Amino acid sequence: MLGREDAGPRFVDRFPHSQGSRRYCWLGPVSFEVRCSGSLAALTTTDCVVSKCQVFDYLTKAGPEEEDKARRRDSISEIERYARELGAVLAHKGEVSAYAGAGFQRIISSALRALEVDEGLVIDISCLTKIHTVMLASVLAGLDRKDSVMLAYTLPENFLHMAGESVFFEGWDDIIVAPISDTEDARLGNESEARGVIITGHEGHRLSVALNEIEAASYRIITGVIPERPDFERVTRRHNREVYRSLVASPQAEAKVDFRAAGEVFEFVRAEILRAEQSSAPVYLYPFGTKSVVLAAALACSVLYPLRSWFVYPIPSSYDVRYTEGTWKTHWLPGESVKAMLARNP
Repeated sequence: MLGREDAGPRFVDRFPHSQGSRRYCWLGPVSFEVRCSGSLAALTTTDCVVSKCQVFDYLTKAGPEEEDKARRRDSISEIERYARELGAVLAHKGEVSAYAGAGFQRIISSALRALEVDEGLVIDISCLTKIHTVMLASVLAGLDRKDSVMLAYTLPENFLHMAGESVFFEGWDDIIVAPISDTEDARLGNESEARGVIITGHEGHRLSVALNEIEAASYRIITGVIPERPDFERVTRRHNREVYRSLVASPQAEAKVDFRAAGEVFEFVRAEILRAEQSSAPVYLYPFGTKSVVLAAALACSVLYPLRSWFVYPIPSSYDVRYTEGTWKTHWLPGESVKAMLARNP
C-alpha cells in the first residue's frame, strides 16, 4: 500500500505549475502554530498570482495564555508580511467557534461566492480544527466549480508533545457525534453493524474517549505515515498502543498509507462504505490523524455515503500552544485532483 505512485489523486510536494496561470484567493486561520502561514510563505517563491488573503481566528482557550497571545500576534504579522510580498489584499473575517459549523461554513461559502471566473481558492487546512476539516469535505462535495479549490497542508518541524501528555490538558468539555454531511436527512440506520474508520494520530487519549462514547461493530484503522519522519509514526503507535493491540485482529484491519495519498485513503474508506451499505449501517469516522488523511476520508463519506456517515470528536477544555514547532514542508492538493475525487461516485 505504502509508496504507490499510481493510486490516483494525491498531495504534491511543489506548487502545481499547471495552476500558475490562475489568480488565487488564499484562506486560512490564524493560529499559535507557526505553520499557519507556511503555505503563504511557499507561495511567495512561486509565480502564482494571489489577489486576496482572508484570515479568521478561533475562539479557543490555550496556555500559557500570554504566550498564546504573543504567538498569534506573531502569526498575523507573518501573514501580513507575506500578503504584502504577494501584493494581495488582506481581509480579517473575524472570530469563529472552533467546533460549531455555522461561522466556518459562512466564511468558506462567502469566499467561494466572491471568486471571479479566472480565480481559484487556496484553503490552508494545516491549522483547521479536525471538525472543520471534516466539515470542509461536505462543502467541497457540494461545489459547482469542482476544480476551483486547491488545498494546502504544511507539516511542522516537530510535535513538541511527542514525549508525553501536555501539561496544559484540562479535560473534556463535550463529545460531538454528528453527521459528516450538512443534511437534515442523516440517519444512523442499523447501528449493530456499524463500521468504524479510525484515523490514528498522536492524541491517543482523545481517540480512547471517542471509542468509549460510540462503538462500532468492526473497525478499519488508517495510519497516515510521513516517509521522511519515521519518528512520527513511532509516536502514533506508542500513543495508540492499546487501540492497535485490541482492534488490529488481522493485517487487513490496518491500512498504512502515505499521508499524501488522498486517492488511496478515499478508496479504503469506500471499501468500508460498501460493507456498511449491505446492511444499511452507519460509518463512524474517528478523525485524529494527519489532516490530509482526515480530509480525504471525510470526502469519501460526503461523496459516497452522505446520509449515514458520522464523526465522533471529544472537545478539549484547552490547548497547549507548544503543540508544534516550526514549519517544514507545504504540500498541495491541486484543483483537478479535488475534482477527480469528488467525481468518484459509486
